[in-house]
Amino acid sequence: MSQEPDKQNRTEADASGTRRKVALNSLIGMSANVVYLVSRLAITPFILVYVPLDQYGLWSVCFIIISYAGLSGFGVNNAYIKYVAQYRAEGHTEAINRLVSTGVITMSLFCGGLYLILHFAVPLLIEHFAIDPQLAVLAAWLILGSAGVFFIDLALGAFKATLEGMQEIALVRIVWLASTLIEVALIFILLPLGFGVHALLYALVARYLLGIGTYLFFAFRRLPGFRLHPGLFSRAPLGVLFRFGSKVQTLGFIGVFMTTFDRIVTTALLGLEATGRFEIARKFPSMGASVSAAAFDAFLPAASSMGAWWSGPEAPGARQKIDKYLSLFLLAAVAAALTATPALWWADPTWLPRPRNGTWLPAVLGIGVGLLLLRVFYRRYRRLFGHSERLHSDELSSLYLQGCRYVNLINTVLLSYLFAVAHPLIYAWVGPGFEDSSAIMMVLTASVWINLATGPGTSVMRGVDRTGRELEYALINLVLAALWIPALTVLWGMIGAAAGTALSTGLASIYFMWRTNQAFGYRHLDFVRQTLTPCLAPLVSAVLLGATVTLLPHSNRWVVLAWLVLAGVLHLALCGLLLRAGLLNREEWQNLTSFFTRLKNRAQ
Repeated sequence: MSQEPDKQNRTEADASGTRRKVALNSLIGMSANVVYLVSRLAITPFILVYVPLDQYGLWSVCFIIISYAGLSGFGVNNAYIKYVAQYRAEGHTEAINRLVSTGVITMSLFCGGLYLILHFAVPLLIEHFAIDPQLAVLAAWLILGSAGVFFIDLALGAFKATLEGMQEIALVRIVWLASTLIEVALIFILLPLGFGVHALLYALVARYLLGIGTYLFFAFRRLPGFRLHPGLFSRAPLGVLFRFGSKVQTLGFIGVFMTTFDRIVTTALLGLEATGRFEIARKFPSMGASVSAAAFDAFLPAASSMGAWWSGPEAPGARQKIDKYLSLFLLAAVAAALTATPALWWADPTWLPRPRNGTWLPAVLGIGVGLLLLRVFYRRYRRLFGHSERLHSDELSSLYLQGCRYVNLINTVLLSYLFAVAHPLIYAWVGPGFEDSSAIMMVLTASVWINLATGPGTSVMRGVDRTGRELEYALINLVLAALWIPALTVLWGMIGAAAGTALSTGLASIYFMWRTNQAFGYRHLDFVRQTLTPCLAPLVSAVLLGATVTLLPHSNRWVVLAWLVLAGVLHLALCGLLLRAGLLNREEWQNLTSFFTRLKNRAQ
């Protein structure tokens, strides 16, 4: 079934302006995340001077509760962004008013109910986390206080999401960064005055309330005709919010599980010490991912506003969708089992008897059945996924391709540096004795790099309401990880757990990019050539950088730290020279230099 576009494609000038805005939003988002991470690293030692370790641990428990509560609004916020962008592009301000009014009322009631449940559940939480009874009153105060202001932010998150839907992401990130820096300043002021751990709560409350008020002010200022009223509540926008939001919510829950599964396996099979070493190895790749991921926020509202349309087979019904996802799940499960079972078999003789005296028949029969099932499920997959939809929009196609090209370049500059200096970086941070963490960090850095390459495609597919493709990726990743991470951990320990994470994430990411390219009609080799060619510059630089690591004396951590800073500067300089030499074309280089010139002029 074909879906005709509601409007004609905009002019090339408009498209160019949209791409420039996405680039600016992405750059400011990443820069804000860098400043935020640096501020968090700097403030922790200061807090520990004034706050006892047990009370600081109690404060950390509050954020565990907040992080899980935050999942309840993850999908709705994405729905706000998508449909505000779409309605604004269509000129339907009244539809935005109904959407936001309905969402604010519904989320306020929902968050009020959650807070009431939390209020009665606090004693159970205190018992669950084994909190000292002497800290019970303080724990209740901190949990309810931090969760209360967080639920207020969640209920009124529509104003921030409205600005993001209007592609005012640079404004949103600046407000967010300003409010977090004010939080840091208040902590530096209140702790020496003797407020103790209460200072952290007061600063958090100030941060959230300041952000909410500022987002509300700019939402009304930047969107003419925007209004909020209980009379605008209706069932239609409620269905829009929760139909799209529930899809994204499901993906969010799977994503949270996937970020913790390797730690669960490591703890169960190797013990807490191994988990601690694994966490040390994960720290810098995770920070690099959080910086780069900020670039993806700009793609969702841009994609939602571009008027793309689909052609191809009829949209499948619920039963057909279940059939498709089940077939993909079973195909991935059989493929993973065929590779994981032999590894476990030979690693642990007690898990399954090895063939003795030439009795290979059970093994041969097992492999034969597995290959037969693999063929059956693959044919079923081809029948269900063989005729794919096509996405039509020259503007969106160009945004996706260029976004992948530049995001991959930024990711490679950052992550290739982390990969090359993993050993001295871990040494400078935590000292000697963690060489195994360095090797794990290299594997996880490679995993993060390929996973981040899916970022533009993920946001674009959400923007055009095709979250099912992301679910395909999540299912593959889930199945492969569930079998490969334990199997490789049994074989090779911590490095095996990292390898299982990297392999499952990498193959799922490649599949997702293949499906996205299929939607746009790109040949996959052409896509790789166009989006990865500039990445040769940081890769060459990282190889040269890595060669010098072996010559570096590891006698003084401060000397190593100074070398790391110098190496980072040289890495950026060499990347720039190689890009200037031809890995970026003349127009791209001119756009890059003019972009930074405009950014510098604005800063002045």
